[in-house]
Amino acid sequence: MPSTNVPGACASSAGDTQEDRALALLRALANEDGQSLPRLAKRLGLAASQLQRLLVALGDDPQFGGLGLVEARSDARGRNCAWLTSRGHAVCDGLHADGIHGRDTV
Repeated sequence: MPSTNVPGACASSAGDTQEDRALALLRALANEDGQSLPRLAKRLGLAASQLQRLLVALGDDPQFGGLGLVEARSDARGRNCAWLTSRGHAVCDGLHADGIHGRDTV
């Protein structure tokens, strides 16, 4: 599988599961928090709509039953960006400590 320029991230393909893409997103944010959504989608090889679905699933909006691991908000320059929440950081630390890295690791 081709790799991207984000350590530990993998490009999306037809064989990727939603879980693979979610782990890739968490790894990308653990490596560099606060990335713009277009940059993040490009690095992960996802369409903007795929990234939005992941953000809903991993987000903290109670209306959608998200996991509260990631939040999307505007940064100081008005760009829409994604950050790990404190819970997201704890999950990523736990995954790293358990040796769970997903499909592609660097």
